[in-house]
Amino acid sequence: MEANNQTNGLAHLLHDKVHWEWCYDYQERVDYIKAHKPADEQAARLKYFQLLPARYLPKRLQEAAYAVRQEAAYAVWQKADAAWQEADAVRRKADAVWQEAAYAVRRKADAVWQEAAYAIWQEADAVWQKAYTAWREAYTVWLKANAVWQSSPHVLRILAQAHAELFPDCPWDEAQQTMFPSTEAI
Repeated sequence: MEANNQTNGLAHLLHDKVHWEWCYDYQERVDYIKAHKPADEQAARLKYFQLLPARYLPKRLQEAAYAVRQEAAYAVWQKADAAWQEADAVRRKADAVWQEAAYAVRRKADAVWQEAAYAIWQEADAVWQKAYTAWREAYTVWLKANAVWQSSPHVLRILAQAHAELFPDCPWDEAQQTMFPSTEAI
């Protein structure tokens, strides 16, 4: 594989169920894979997660891809993500209050705990759930924008050529749309 000093760009198998998608921070994703993905999947994920070398996409296509993502979905996703992060912070604080209050209150009376601390947690959780739903919806919009850009015949040819040259042994299963195909689904 050739040296690639990019930090962002179109990526091969950023996620195991999306063949090509935009990656905003290559090293952040590598760190995430190492910290959070199953040990038996890490080697394959790291081997096939690569940024598409710039030589495969003419500059105008790179710029068009970035513009489509920015205009169609990324801004919406950023707002939803910010709201989700805020809701998560509130939820974490409410959880800490709930845990602390729950311990003290449980010792005194379970009824007080139900009315006070758990109600606060429930409200915070409801806000978090709403923000998470908005985040997922924005991510879905982003994925659709990504799919539209990638479905152009010219881009499809480029990606097929790059895939054949860079990843000849790639386990990507087109029918199941995953790099970890299930034998049960066959």
